[in-house]
Amino acid sequence: MLQVKRTLAENYDKVKRTLTEDYEIISWLLRIFLGGTINIGILNATYAYLSVLPSMPSFYAYLIDALFLIFAVITPFLLSLILTVIQPEPKIVPPFYITLISFAWLFVLWVNPHNVSATLTPTITLGLFYVALGFAEDKLTTSILGIATERESIFFEHLTVVAEIEDVKARLIIPEIRRRLYLSERVEGNAEQGYLFKSIGGFIFKNQILLTKNKDSPQSTDLKVVYYEQRKYNLTVSRDFFEQASKNLVYLYEILYNRTPSLGFYIVTDFTNKATDPLIDKVIDDLRGYYVKSKQFSNADKFKVAMFVGILILTAALFLIEQPLYGELTIAIEVLLLVFELPDVIRRQKA
Repeated sequence: MLQVKRTLAENYDKVKRTLTEDYEIISWLLRIFLGGTINIGILNATYAYLSVLPSMPSFYAYLIDALFLIFAVITPFLLSLILTVIQPEPKIVPPFYITLISFAWLFVLWVNPHNVSATLTPTITLGLFYVALGFAEDKLTTSILGIATERESIFFEHLTVVAEIEDVKARLIIPEIRRRLYLSERVEGNAEQGYLFKSIGGFIFKNQILLTKNKDSPQSTDLKVVYYEQRKYNLTVSRDFFEQASKNLVYLYEILYNRTPSLGFYIVTDFTNKATDPLIDKVIDDLRGYYVKSKQFSNADKFKVAMFVGILILTAALFLIEQPLYGELTIAIEVLLLVFELPDVIRRQKA
């Protein structure tokens, strides 16, 4: 009877988890569709309003056209930020998908059987260009919002190597070994704080290796490694990920034990996604965007960042209204802020 109850509970949890995941996917798709619809609605309404304005001098007409183009470019980005952060668990609504839905609406609104010969080519050209802009804005969006990260998507293993930390580091920085483990040439830290090896950029399968002196035996080295699969908007776990991670683990064991001199080791924590460790916390922190990190700013730091952004906008406005003297003055203020204040703000967040 107990086994039956346990099986029913497990099946219930599985169904509940599946329904939750399906709901999250449907909610995400609806937000993408909503973002694209709102975007094309705003742009259509703005364009219709500008079309009925009375004629004006060419300078102001060009200025209004330029402002409309800027507005059209930044609207998908702003909608992406808003539709992402309003959710309890942010899941990025990419500007690329918003512009893709906007392109579909643009095609439906502009092209019909009566004008297809005249409007088809310009609509497709404009739509593809707009989608390309949205694709470019994705990088900015993920920089601000970070990517969707779940601790269960990060796998961890902890070895204790019976060798000094410098000997283990020397083994890992051998060029052919480093390349086979897809590790960057740059090694962060030092012998006292620990050495951190990170993956080469451009690969979706990531790993980081941290070497620290063992607290109980300084002649031994703790080797901690994390593995994760980083897609454009989120972490995921695929079958290919497990294949890649297992190959890396086997190779790591081999280069420690089966090379001369042999570096013996034993496993403290086997390969798992249930561990809690500061290295996992650091990976999650690194994947967070500026939006989450900005919540950790002090009020003084927030004021400095806001002042810099405000002066930057003021500078652009001064040059647009042909006031270059004042514009140059605000540039000087920005340079002073950039040199003397903002580095301290960034340094405190990385500390």
